[in-house]
Amino acid sequence: MPVFSLALAVIASLGAVSAVQGAPADATIAGSWASVQDAFVSLQDAYAVAGSVPQRDVELLNQAIEKMLRAEAMAGSDPAGSATLAQEASSIAQEVMRDMAAVKEAGERQNQNGMIAMIAATAGAVIAAGLVFRFGAGGLWKAWLRVRGGSVVRVNGETAKPKVWKGEGAGDDGEEPTIFTMEHAALAIVAVLLVVALVPASLAVAAGRTGESFSELGILGPGQKLSDYPKEVVSGQTIDLYAYVGNHVGEPMWYSVLVKVGDNSTEIDPSPASTVLRLDKVLTNNGSGTYPLELTLSKTGPNQRIIFELWSFNSTTKRLDYTGLWTHLWVNVTSPPF
Repeated sequence: MPVFSLALAVIASLGAVSAVQGAPADATIAGSWASVQDAFVSLQDAYAVAGSVPQRDVELLNQAIEKMLRAEAMAGSDPAGSATLAQEASSIAQEVMRDMAAVKEAGERQNQNGMIAMIAATAGAVIAAGLVFRFGAGGLWKAWLRVRGGSVVRVNGETAKPKVWKGEGAGDDGEEPTIFTMEHAALAIVAVLLVVALVPASLAVAAGRTGESFSELGILGPGQKLSDYPKEVVSGQTIDLYAYVGNHVGEPMWYSVLVKVGDNSTEIDPSPASTVLRLDKVLTNNGSGTYPLELTLSKTGPNQRIIFELWSFNSTTKRLDYTGLWTHLWVNVTSPPF
């Protein structure tokens, strides 16, 4: 799994967030970012129709995003290499869009077939209920006699006398016994058929409902646990951390973890401080992951605040939206020994 190091901080001068928002200086990078964004939109659209997307395409899209971040980072020092990475990312995005078009088409076809089957089943149950209600007991008697009319029940060689079924509580107290007649059977069948007719529609309504929608952000220590966070670091020393991101929004999400550095006077939620490190990941619904971060602090002083914010890509505005999730770590940064 690639490590996102402080080298990505150089993109802050170009606007780490604005790059995804479609305002890089280089036209090649701008066009490639647009292709990657379109691929993500197509992935969300396919998921909305089909209910799932291949994990392979999610991984391809993450590869394209990673290449774009690297292309931006090296745009000033190696323009040719940057353009190559951007073109590779664009090609990957085009592949994802082709795959999503096929997934969406298959999903639409499956949904159409399912709708036809549901309508047919519902209509059949309603028609059957109507017929039973219309012809009632007489129709049931005719059907019974057609099937069992010639049957004779014998017990010990003698023809058994028919008995009526007595309901609960019936006995020898003089009350009229409860008799289960064909009229009762007809009404019971009508009720069952109406319930059967309502089941497909109920399932369709339930399928459209989603539970609680939320995202997750967590920062783990070097041992990938909620502990062992660094408290004292030397300026220029690499800090190894891990970001945990979870998606329970109900659709694929493109998340950006923005890392900023400040102190106890720095505003938060969100912080106006510059982004020094950024991690981007596309996660499917109910997907999650733990990703390494390498951070190097240069400014010395006590109570330096490392701020982690979770942003998500908005498919409509083509911008990053702040999710409202953030966390931070306090560290004391000392000068290196001479």
